[in-house]
Order: sequence, then structure tokens, then C-alpha cells
Amino acid sequence: MTTTFAQLGVPSKLADALAAKGIVEPFPVQTATIPDALAGLDVCGKAPTGSGKTFAFGLPLLAKVEKAKKGRPRALVLAPTRELAEQIKKELAPLAGSVGRNVFAIYGGVGYGGQISAMRKGVDILVACPGRLEDLIEQGIVDPEKVAIFGGSYGGYATLIGVSFTPANPVNVIDIKAPRREDLRRSRVTS
Repeated sequence: MTTTFAQLGVPSKLADALAAKGIVEPFPVQTATIPDALAGLDVCGKAPTGSGKTFAFGLPLLAKVEKAKKGRPRALVLAPTRELAEQIKKELAPLAGSVGRNVFAIYGGVGYGGQISAMRKGVDILVACPGRLEDLIEQGIVDPEKVAIFGGSYGGYATLIGVSFTPANPVNVIDIKAPRREDLRRSRVTS
């Protein structure tokens, strides 16, 4: 018997948006993590590239995130590279619209203008590379105080705990003090 996203607890708006894209059957990593994440438990998934990890953490994130205020995202997803940040945003943004939320990615190597403009309008789910996130926090553009749900790739977490890809070390910068925070972790297999 095949499991559906609805059977995992994914809200009907999201399940319908997935079905419209031809995605009706969850991958094993999604089946293993989505119910616990939706129940508010911390999860950590490890699976090969192309196995559905983005939706494994992204669907619960989209189902649970509240609407953000200007400059104060409600969910933060860390990514080690701008390519991965864009990929995560590209996968989640179309689904976010089905639940009235938005997703935006910030990373270095591009101008600040569009990123600052988006943050000032309000970003519900912020996908960020640690270096640019640190810059925008220091400038007062991003206030991580109201982040309630946190997720990221293995590399993003490595940077967060001080295994930095750059001289910048955002460990003390990203001091999120939300009273109840859920960690939706995602790992990549490296071989």
C-alpha cells in the first residue's frame, strides 16, 4: 500500500499543490521525518542527493510557519552555498504560495539591494548563507529574534558551530532567543 502526503499529516493545501506538480508519493526520507516534524519534534535526516530531503524538512516548515513581519523572518534555513540556497528556495517557493507564505534566499556574490528590499517587505521563510546573513544582521536588516523554526543543510550547521567556510564565524551572531524553537535538520551524504 502506498503512503500519501496527506496520510503523513501534510495539510491538504500543500498536498494538493504537490499533486498539481505530479508529486503524490513521498520518498523514504520524507515518510520517516515528516510526521515527527509536524508533531513538533526535532528531526535529522541523512539521505543521498535527489532523495527528497528538501521536502522532508520543507513541507513541515511550510505547514507550521507563521506570517512574518518586516525584517523578522519566522523560519530560517541555513545553506552553505548560494547554489544550494537558490535550489531550496526554488523548490519551496511555489508551495509556499499555496499556504499564503513566501520564501526568499540571501547569499553573497550579488548586490544587497534586492535582498534588503525583500526583507523590508517581509520574508516568512529565509534561506540564507551564513556570511550574508551575518552581514544583514549587523546592518539591522534581518532580526532573527522571532525565528521559531530553524533548518539547514549539513554545511550550514557546520558553519553555525564554528567549522567555517570563511573567516567569519557567525556562532555568536545567530543568537536566536525564541521561547520555543524547532530544529528541522537536513544532512547531505558526502562521498
